[in-house]
Amino acid sequence: PAPQTPAPSASPSPSPTPSASPSPSPSFSCPDGQVGFVLTLTTDDYPEETRWVLKQGDNWPTGMVIASVDYLTTYTKPQATYIENLCIEENETFMFRIFDKVRDGICCNHGKGEYSLALNDQEFHTGGEFKRKEQTTFTAISSYSDTNTPPRIEVDSTNEGEEEELSSALPYIEVGKETREEDSTSEDEEEDS
Repeated sequence: PAPQTPAPSASPSPSPTPSASPSPSPSFSCPDGQVGFVLTLTTDDYPEETRWVLKQGDNWPTGMVIASVDYLTTYTKPQATYIENLCIEENETFMFRIFDKVRDGICCNHGKGEYSLALNDQEFHTGGEFKRKEQTTFTAISSYSDTNTPPRIEVDSTNEGEEEELSSALPYIEVGKETREEDSTSEDEEEDS
């Protein structure tokens, strides 16, 4: 017998009407009222010179430390990518500050280091070319598009003329085969400035 051909069905049902997109969910989940914050950091050739601090608030000296990484302890592999996932309070102001101990940033003199900041997997800042520090102040919102960036993103990578003031007084440290100047600024001074 001849193969049976299925009878044509009624016209296909219409596709659902697109609705407003829900907020993207991060690659990890956070409780209600919190937003997924992701730091993706690729180290330069000297990962031990990199540290960062995330504070809640809009004034660095009085902001509450949410998370931090210290020199020499976390980043140990040159040219390696590290991903930090945190849940932070939605609609609050945060300050992210990254430091380089020898004042040459993480790009481009000694490797192609870089970092990016994202909220719910939506990148809102990238960097790497700075001297001693770079600070990004932002409001943690759950969703935005390219035309509606998160409110209050401020990036400050000024170094207040520190390089000229301290260059003659900086001690030298040996790292690998190269002699590099170390920043003599104490961590307390770093935190407050």
